[in-house]
Amino acid sequence: MRSRRTSGKIKNTNKSNCKRRSRPTRIRRNSYQRKRFRAVGENQCGICYEDYDDTRCNPYGCGHFFHSGCVERWYNADTHLTNSQCPYCRRDNPTLLSVQRESQLDRRRRMEANMLERRRRLEQMCVWPSTFGDVLIQIPLLSPSIHSIYLDISPMWETNRYLRIDMHLMPTLSQRLQVVEAILNKPTITKIEPFTLFPELDIMKIGRMNYETCPTILNLKHSSTFPFIRILKLMHLLRLNGNTFEKIQFNTLPVESINYDDSPIDDWDWEWEWTTFLTIVGLHAQSVQILELSNLWWSNQSSYDMSTVGALPQVRKLTLESIDLGTLNVATSPYLDTVVLRRWRCEDTVEFTFLDQFKSPLRLLEINLFFVLGGGKYSVLRKIVRLIGDHSDLSIIDSTSLFQHLHNLADYFFQPLANRRVKSVLLRYNNITDQFYAWKESLNDAATIALVQQWRVQE
Repeated sequence: MRSRRTSGKIKNTNKSNCKRRSRPTRIRRNSYQRKRFRAVGENQCGICYEDYDDTRCNPYGCGHFFHSGCVERWYNADTHLTNSQCPYCRRDNPTLLSVQRESQLDRRRRMEANMLERRRRLEQMCVWPSTFGDVLIQIPLLSPSIHSIYLDISPMWETNRYLRIDMHLMPTLSQRLQVVEAILNKPTITKIEPFTLFPELDIMKIGRMNYETCPTILNLKHSSTFPFIRILKLMHLLRLNGNTFEKIQFNTLPVESINYDDSPIDDWDWEWEWTTFLTIVGLHAQSVQILELSNLWWSNQSSYDMSTVGALPQVRKLTLESIDLGTLNVATSPYLDTVVLRRWRCEDTVEFTFLDQFKSPLRLLEINLFFVLGGGKYSVLRKIVRLIGDHSDLSIIDSTSLFQHLHNLADYFFQPLANRRVKSVLLRYNNITDQFYAWKESLNDAATIALVQQWRVQE
């Protein structure tokens, strides 16, 4: 029997001799208990619950007393209009309410006055030419403390003086080229920001275009949508030393088609951009090894002739994306062994002469999202097979239109690849699995069967 001593007596704790204990009261889950305010004593402040001192006051006329310092902190909390009410019973004080509303109105007026004063100071810091001739005169005479140029816009915040240029002062390409030359001749200018739909693309930091972080890659991807910034970037690249870049990437974007006065603009010269790009490539013709061209179909040119650049003797990899194949002419090198074609279109009137430029078998031929419209598909397949050797890798992905309505792929594509002893073949999402496995089942040569086992044909 267990027992315990309580106040000098021994008390029996055996359950058989004790009354049944009542269960403890359970509190229901998700039940909300009413929260009560702490009661205030007769000599206590209703805010801090401390005893009164000499600063006791009744500012709201409701019978609740507070320390004057507590009431001042409550009123100056600057959260909402309830500061003019009693913190205990929420009774309004009309006098304090009107005073608070007047203080908020004064604060708003003070902020507007500060904004106007800031705008006035920015206008005093601004150099704003009114004519095209003044622009050409002011740029060389700019103070060394001016580092920023704003196009068609004034900045919201600027600590230093700046130059503002309105684009309507130079509507033609020749005028913009003159202004760009003047800007590039002024080494103290480091930032140009236009009023554009894509500010993250169009803010140009000239000081960061020295390519010190990656001196062998000339990246023209994500070109500006603002015509003036695009001209400035291309002209800046023309001033760099030649034969220094091993990789050139060129990816165009459409220029903005709506002017600020809602009138359409068609003043962008695509031919000038393409010619300037070819000049940049020609400056590095002896050093470039990788050439990537993308999204050239934004322009309205009928052809892309790169033969004016001359031979590119060191090019080993050529990546072409979103370009009409029949309009491109690239002078390749004997070292070219990798060709990547993505998002291509080939019209039926074009005999796909682009691949005829490659003479020797390639190490890698990758075709992705290839669209062949109309006839000539068997001719395209023959040209592809001609460029593949026993040590080549062939990859054709998501190019259903290339094999569409072709019912004799075994004779024109599968068997020629097997005859060339091509080991690495990837054919994915082309809707040709039925013809491939039917041809595979008909094979009798053990060597050809072992070779085809390494191919990957998937849907």
